[in-house]
Amino acid sequence: DQPAYHFSTQPDGSYLADEPRSGLRARLQPGKLHVNAGQFSWSLSLDTWGRGHVLEPLPAVSDHHLDANHLSFSRGALTEWYRNGPLGLQQGWTVTDQPDAEGDEPLALAFTQGGELRGITNAGKDSLALADRAGVVHLRYGGLLAYDAQQHPLPAWFEVRGEKVIVRVDDHNALYPLTIDPWLQSSKLTSSQGMYGHSFGSSVAVSADGNTAVIGARDYLSRIGSAGPGAVYVYTRRDAWVNTPLYTARLTASDGVYGDEFGDSLAINEDASVIAVGAPFHSAGGEARGAVYLFERPSNGWVTTTEDAKLTASDGVNFEYFGDSVALSADGGMLAVGVPLQNTGGEARGAVYLFERPTDGWVTATEDVKLTASDGVNNDFFGSSVSLNAEGYILAVGAPGNDAGCSDCGAVYVYERVDSKWSDTSTYIAKLTTSDGEYGDGLGRAIALDADGCTLAAGAPWNDSICSDCGAVYLFKRPYEGWGTATQDVKLTASDATEAEDVFLGNRLAFSGDGTTLAAGVPHYGWSRGGVYLYTRPDEGWVTTIETAKLTVVDSEELDFLGLSVALSADGRTLVAGAPGGSPSGVGVAYLYERPDEGWMTATEDAK
Repeated sequence: DQPAYHFSTQPDGSYLADEPRSGLRARLQPGKLHVNAGQFSWSLSLDTWGRGHVLEPLPAVSDHHLDANHLSFSRGALTEWYRNGPLGLQQGWTVTDQPDAEGDEPLALAFTQGGELRGITNAGKDSLALADRAGVVHLRYGGLLAYDAQQHPLPAWFEVRGEKVIVRVDDHNALYPLTIDPWLQSSKLTSSQGMYGHSFGSSVAVSADGNTAVIGARDYLSRIGSAGPGAVYVYTRRDAWVNTPLYTARLTASDGVYGDEFGDSLAINEDASVIAVGAPFHSAGGEARGAVYLFERPSNGWVTTTEDAKLTASDGVNFEYFGDSVALSADGGMLAVGVPLQNTGGEARGAVYLFERPTDGWVTATEDVKLTASDGVNNDFFGSSVSLNAEGYILAVGAPGNDAGCSDCGAVYVYERVDSKWSDTSTYIAKLTTSDGEYGDGLGRAIALDADGCTLAAGAPWNDSICSDCGAVYLFKRPYEGWGTATQDVKLTASDATEAEDVFLGNRLAFSGDGTTLAAGVPHYGWSRGGVYLYTRPDEGWVTTIETAKLTVVDSEELDFLGLSVALSADGRTLVAGAPGGSPSGVGVAYLYERPDEGWMTATEDAK
């Protein structure tokens, strides 16, 4: 309810809405939205409604209501409303009753568009990219969502026919009233130094309060003609996340060389004072032994710099790729590093190395503790994923190649620190598997613990229970007496998973610290356009279900790989998702999504 986003009444009876962060200005009248963005404008006028192609004019406005940044117009069974704020201008319609038109065809709202921009539907037909005659996109009108009185999502899509834009909603068996809710957004994080193939967005992390986002570009090239080892960019939110290429700081390795893939993995602590960066292909005295670099925030805030400490394995050998996965405790004092190709006792059995920050701060060192699975065998890939609870005394480790119950079914190991100290002799206290595991599920490919270590999410991206390689996410809840060997409590799937879409649900995961929100990246979905599924815990607790929302981008293209990396703030309100193949030049992009007050809804990005 910031005054800058309030509507103002004009002498002609219209209303103005400004978006300070982008300079966007909208003029609102009953049934008409007119937007100015720089030298371009776009308007959308609601003309008729009905079913299928049987459309009729809407009644005149009978009432209207203005309250700061909320505005509504009543037109018979339809109320048109607007809400302005830092995330953009939200326009929606509440339909209290069905139109008079008979038949089973979808509900339809028909509009006429005007101005210099024209809407172009995306692949999913849930968004419009507003482009000029040259095809340059200036605005996005998307995140089309429709749901009924019981909050059940309804299929909804845009159709564009010349000057006409039609919103269709399949209201079969829906309970009225319905809500139809797209967003107008002018907001992505990019790199001002980006070049093709930098893989910006290959990894992401976000602070607990959602105000600091960290983006990895593992193939960053320092300048044209001079190859670099990778880089990490730090962005800081001020009033709101906005489209920007202007990072706060760029972090690099002082000894980095071409091919290190610095930024392949990332972790940030709770208050954004410590950042850990994996460089699994770094030589470290051999070839591709790997390293993890630690950065501590200066007293005056993040600045472009090199590392404060470099961590390696005391027993590292060639091609083990130390730093393939990393996790930090909330205070930044405990670091876990996964090395799934570590060969202790056999081939690719894997290991996890633990480091504890000295009293005076992080320093270049080797590990304090090395953990392996006591029942590990070759090709378990133990350490493919790691996750620590906030206090750093519970550690979860994914082993997607483990043969628990069947070949390559996968497993997750849970360790707990005893007497305030980790030990090389620590053995797992729980081994988590699935009751319906099948060959090649790969449970543990991605894992995530909530802050208190009471709920664990584990991805099985090659699970075939819905369709071939559609994947699933399993949730495990710690019993009152503590973690013990068990199978899942809850199984999460995707409502629109089909074999043709290459979903691989569970390939990338992020949990909010409060354990109420889970994000699952699906970078290979839809010819690798990608997406992110959001799951929200019901009041009564987690239950087997499908997603609450699915997040995409308006201007997605094949091979964007949206969701190859995902991160959530502690309260689940801010989501960062990497698309390392995105942007017109293939530099890569990171998208910011912020949860509306009503909760997560199927939508497109808030900032890029």
